[in-house]
Amino acid sequence: YLIFEVRIMSTFFLITYWERNPERLRAGYYIIMYILLISFPLLIYYRVRMKYNYLIFRIGIIGGIIVRILCLVVHINLILCRMITSKMTFNDLK
Repeated sequence: YLIFEVRIMSTFFLITYWERNPERLRAGYYIIMYILLISFPLLIYYRVRMKYNYLIFRIGIIGGIIVRILCLVVHINLILCRMITSKMTFNDLK
């Protein structure tokens, strides 16, 4: 996971600093939005899951609810990212 995130950040710097034009800056903006909306909550989810995995199994129903809420947040972020990227492609086609 961390290697993937490092690759995304290197891609961001390559896109934004190679040549300055509006399309590249907009693509860099979409990468930052992806990182903030999807990758960061997913990292927090993995950290919580790895750290408190044994507690979730001990507390049963409450732990299951917590995990479902975290999964819901991650899925909502995935849906938002898909909406952002599909909006970008529709604007580019016009």
